[in-house]
Amino acid sequence: MSPPTFCPPEIEPALITTGVYHARHAASVPGEDGRMNPAATYSSQVAAASVRVEPCTGEVTVDSFILVYDCGTVVNPLAVKGQIQGSFAQGLSAVLFEELPYEKGRPANTTLADYLVARAVDVPPVRAIEHATISSLPGGVRGIGQIATILAPAAIANAIENALGPLGITIRQTNLAPEALRRIVDKTGIPRDPVTAARRLETNPAAAHQHTDHQTESA
Repeated sequence: MSPPTFCPPEIEPALITTGVYHARHAASVPGEDGRMNPAATYSSQVAAASVRVEPCTGEVTVDSFILVYDCGTVVNPLAVKGQIQGSFAQGLSAVLFEELPYEKGRPANTTLADYLVARAVDVPPVRAIEHATISSLPGGVRGIGQIATILAPAAIANAIENALGPLGITIRQTNLAPEALRRIVDKTGIPRDPVTAARRLETNPAAAHQHTDHQTESA
């Protein structure tokens, strides 16, 4: 057999071998019982956010974000740290900055001059706490990619709802950029002018105590 064309004539091709690993407990199609298990293993996380909200402007500041995660055996600690901080930045940006408005059926913000994203100063460092359980895979590994992208929007939205609890506001969306959040506050009758809003609450304290849901500072 002649050497492959990508090898120079004076070089003999090395031994080539192919290996495949199949996780026995993974099943990408439903079995006879109708169940399936598309992943070889699963990771788990829980998060909490602390925020400050200016109801008159709709601006939100995330003061801190805590994440407890389980990715099994950590192979590359620096990569894990990068995945956590980077995915948190994406999740925060999606909730508090990014919007896709349409005008007459066309996107209104087609450049990064109009499509806002979070800046470095908007993203606090994540306090990450490892709580590892070893998986049944070789090496005991689990997934870690983009873990906070889903957690951050939910935690931040719940923290905002808690902060606005005295106004009787319930958050049921994750588009909470300033104008979107201010439209939610508008429904309470709180004026956008800070001075007028403060006077309104002073003369009607009951407006600040209509919320009956749980009162927690983090979510």
